[in-house]
Amino acid sequence: MLNTLNQMANLPVIGIIPTGTVNNVAKGMGLQLPVENVVDQLIQSKIKACDVGEVNGRLFLSSLSSGTVPATVWTVSDEMKEKYGSLAYFMEGLRALKDEEPYTVRVDLDGQSFTRQVSLMLIGVSHSISGIPHFFEKAHMDDGRLYMLLIDQTSIREKLHILSDLLRDDIGVQSSHAVIKSFEQAHIVIENKPMYAAMDGEKGPAFPLEVNVRPGFVRALIPVKREES
Repeated sequence: MLNTLNQMANLPVIGIIPTGTVNNVAKGMGLQLPVENVVDQLIQSKIKACDVGEVNGRLFLSSLSSGTVPATVWTVSDEMKEKYGSLAYFMEGLRALKDEEPYTVRVDLDGQSFTRQVSLMLIGVSHSISGIPHFFEKAHMDDGRLYMLLIDQTSIREKLHILSDLLRDDIGVQSSHAVIKSFEQAHIVIENKPMYAAMDGEKGPAFPLEVNVRPGFVRALIPVKREES
């Protein structure tokens, strides 16, 4: 749907009715589940211009990621999603941790370059990622920036500490094995290893990646309470 909009001259206002497994985009826009309550929220809403991300010419609403764990997202079967819901992704992610392979990423963010060996790279458009409401605590859907999380190769125990930090909206990531950066444009290369990114829960483009924010690209219906908070 989003990339169809990218080909239109006159963009419509969109309202999202969340019927997926995690419904991350809807949560980022402040819609409160269950889905039966969403129509009333959309009726009592305001139109707001929301940012989207663009990678190699394709648009994404929620997130872009790479690594062994994100690669499991597009392999989760419909049967598992039907049976376990969002827990299906968590279960597959835990299985992938034991086979996790680090990779070297070379990044240029708004003209600043660095190289780092990581096990996970994740880029988000708003504060809500994978159903975690304050994953990127400083992010807003209309701030004209994208947010990147890089996690180094480290122990499962340390990764769980990082996850614990992300679940708390009052402290941010405290580990020296993780870093969060905001940016407008990025060029990202994986050294000596072919790899694909996961984009909004599906298999995305191959590296290298050209990533940028498209400020205010989507006009969406946002619940009034969210808008006024």
